[in-house]
Amino acid sequence: MNKHDFITIEESKDMLIGKPGTAERDAYEEDIKLYVIGAAIRETRKQQNLTQEELGQMVGVQKAQISRIENGKELKALELPGLWNGAMSDWNTIFVEVPLSTFNPVKTVNDLLRDQHQ
Repeated sequence: MNKHDFITIEESKDMLIGKPGTAERDAYEEDIKLYVIGAAIRETRKQQNLTQEELGQMVGVQKAQISRIENGKELKALELPGLWNGAMSDWNTIFVEVPLSTFNPVKTVNDLLRDQHQ
């Protein structure tokens, strides 16, 4: 490569992390998604003047789990018994805006065979 040659960010990711579809690249992309979602949740929480503990109490998890989510370490859907019998009527809803690219929709039947859809 000539010292004046430039490469795109995508080309550098291909060289350093791996091409799209490889296990390394998929793990990297998933980490980025978790980080983006966590950062959006953190900013929304702060805009609402809530502490991690307060948000945790609202959604029924510990402060430590909110911290892990905000730091891109963990994101799990919460499914608690009894939520659909009116128990959620007093819940506060927080909407978080994340880029559409954060989600990886299924486009073909073959996409369902990928590890992240298992």
